[in-house]
Amino acid sequence: MYTEAQHLNNDARAWVYAASRTLSGEEQKKLEENLTAFCEGWSSHGVPVRSSWVIRENQFVVLMAEEGPSGCSIDSSVRMLKQAGAALGIDFFDRRIPFQTETGISLVALPDLSSFLKQQSNAGQLMTINTLADKKTSVDKDWLIPVSKSWMSRYLTEHRN
Repeated sequence: MYTEAQHLNNDARAWVYAASRTLSGEEQKKLEENLTAFCEGWSSHGVPVRSSWVIRENQFVVLMAEEGPSGCSIDSSVRMLKQAGAALGIDFFDRRIPFQTETGISLVALPDLSSFLKQQSNAGQLMTINTLADKKTSVDKDWLIPVSKSWMSRYLTEHRN
């Protein structure tokens, strides 16, 4: 059952999906319709899932759900996003890493991450979108984090020698 995001509890589970490019206004509108319809009908073992979504920075979908979703019901959310993305020509699963830059969001392919960070004079302070945020409160409080406080910090250690 769809609920506005601000009405979900802070411990609601969250999944962050990065679009392969910025969404146009029309694309966002279509995606919003798909997300709302999905949340309206989302259930786990026959029990409605209290859920919501937000689109952040015209490029990130955050799907949130209070207790309930497990294996198959989570898989259904992935299928919905794959289908919606295919209809819009957008990939939410290409695994590029988002960084906040002066001009907006920049995406770096995973195989290029190490060399990209090596080229940055202040790589540890570079801000990244916390796509691993798994709770509503983490999305709200830790949306942008420095690379040094992310899973990418291990790449910084590689380059210190």
